[in-house]
Amino acid sequence: MTCLLIGFLASLAWPSYQQVRDNWRLSQGSHLFLSILEQGRAAAIGRNLTVQIRVSDEGGRTTIAPEGEEAGHWLTLPRGVRVVRRPNHEISFYSRGTAAPGGTFVLGNSAGEIQIVISPAGRIRWQRI
Repeated sequence: MTCLLIGFLASLAWPSYQQVRDNWRLSQGSHLFLSILEQGRAAAIGRNLTVQIRVSDEGGRTTIAPEGEEAGHWLTLPRGVRVVRRPNHEISFYSRGTAAPGGTFVLGNSAGEIQIVISPAGRIRWQRI
């Protein structure tokens, strides 16, 4: 009887656990992506060069690289989190901190989507959609 009760309670809790886990992964993925964007902007300003933000074709990895150079270390987003929409062109940060072209990235998983907007002035903001 005790095992049956524990099994029943676990079956009720499992969907809630999955939802919390997916929300956490989406939050962590968006924070990681925002961090990469901020690092790219800071590198462009600090090194006085143009830095591009690159996203892999499947949308699960991202990197920053000086314009015209090969991408170095790719960072992997948490499991299940992908860049589901991105600008048509790679975003570049310039030595004054500006970005061209500005654009919008959307990260998503089964818990929802988070929109990350980069303005031409180089400002970065996010919102849950």
